[in-house]
Amino acid sequence: MLDHVDAGLAANLAAKVHALPLLGNAFDPFDKGVRYFSQLSTHSKTANLCAVHQYFQQHRFVTGLAMTTCHYDLGYYNLIRQPGGELQIIDWEYAALGDPSFDLVMTSLANDIELETLVNHYCQNRRIENVEQWQSYCQRWLPVAQYLGFLWFASGLNYTATTFTKNAATYTSPS
Repeated sequence: MLDHVDAGLAANLAAKVHALPLLGNAFDPFDKGVRYFSQLSTHSKTANLCAVHQYFQQHRFVTGLAMTTCHYDLGYYNLIRQPGGELQIIDWEYAALGDPSFDLVMTSLANDIELETLVNHYCQNRRIENVEQWQSYCQRWLPVAQYLGFLWFASGLNYTATTFTKNAATYTSPS
């Protein structure tokens, strides 16, 4: 496993993933938000969180870019250097057909890479001329990715807390 990835390498890997044969399953970030939100406990659904969720659900959009195979978790922690030096991408759990600009945002967040730099490298790698349009799409996706990340984290905490509470007697009762 690597301990970091720079923008050039991340862009190169994302371009390779996006060039793979198309997958049959599709990913819609807004539908995923509905799923994550539904997994939260009633107590977790504060007025502010409900308002944010409602905002994103009422402001769905598509960029119109051609859908590609996307990894959606192309972080340094999902890369393994093979003995010959080649990198292998692992953990394809979230891979699906989707918007490549959203995948770039997720890659930027996963690797703490400045988004504009990543998009510039990606567009250069793929010989994309309308770089400003890609920058605009990625900036539009950024708050959606942050919203999803928060919901994913909150639903995981909710699951962990519920499971732990449910099993607490098992953990604390004498054997």
